[in-house]
Amino acid sequence: MSSSSPFKPFSRRYFVRNLGIGAASAAISLSAPHLLTTARAQSQQEQGFITLDAILISYFSVPPGEHESATWSFQRKYSTTFTIKSAQNPEIVFKSNVKAGSEASGIQGVQMNSSRVNTAITFFPGATGLVSTKVFDPVFFALLTPRLFIRGTPDKLRFRFDSIGATGSPYVSDPRFATNISADTAASMLAHYVTDPALLVGPRFAFSRTAEVPQSFSLPGNIVAGPDLTATVTSTIVGSQGFQSEVLKQAFAVGTNLELTYYSIQEVSAHQILTMETGDRTSPVVNSIYLDRLFKTFLLT
Repeated sequence: MSSSSPFKPFSRRYFVRNLGIGAASAAISLSAPHLLTTARAQSQQEQGFITLDAILISYFSVPPGEHESATWSFQRKYSTTFTIKSAQNPEIVFKSNVKAGSEASGIQGVQMNSSRVNTAITFFPGATGLVSTKVFDPVFFALLTPRLFIRGTPDKLRFRFDSIGATGSPYVSDPRFATNISADTAASMLAHYVTDPALLVGPRFAFSRTAEVPQSFSLPGNIVAGPDLTATVTSTIVGSQGFQSEVLKQAFAVGTNLELTYYSIQEVSAHQILTMETGDRTSPVVNSIYLDRLFKTFLLT
């Protein structure tokens, strides 16, 4: 009496197919610890602070001619909107996260999440006192040593101002400009101060008028071109604390840069957002006046 085996023979094709499945399963098992480590690192909640040398708000142009002067003043609804990116690690995603109760960012200035650009923050410097230009250099109105609070996972971070530091308006030739602002930040600011008439074209620039001095001008709030018009300015990290992961320690190391992308938008409707008055002069001088629709200011040539 012959006995039959309970196991059925299988073909070569069946053997090869199952061998492939087994190899794939082994590969997945071997890579699983690495995947778990990466996932764990990305899900680890972190928080800390970074201090920047300066954040540009806008600039004030220099009237041409010897002994010229002009005075400038932001109006209450003037706003600056920008996103941030790490130059060291561009893959990190940043999003503004200004919660109710944290809109005030120091003695002067208000912050909010932009309603026009999804990940951007908007800053209102508030009505300022008069800022004068009296030399042959432009004046850059900036936040000096502002501090950002940053929280989230190493690949997705939320940010807001913890403190705006101080507002300042250094001249380029002022020794404090080189002392308080890094070479990268200063060069980046200067790169966006355009004086060549051949480059004063749309969509960023719009010719306004020619006018004799002295005279007063108001910048309307509707000069903006929309969020498609942007410019990127560098800010250098001068302080960093609280971060635990190597990813963020490297991204926010002192001396590395953030890239701030500015948008040509005005967050809150306003009849006027900036005023300028050119100074007295014995003989009238005719200036060509352009509107800078990105940094929302006048440019005098």
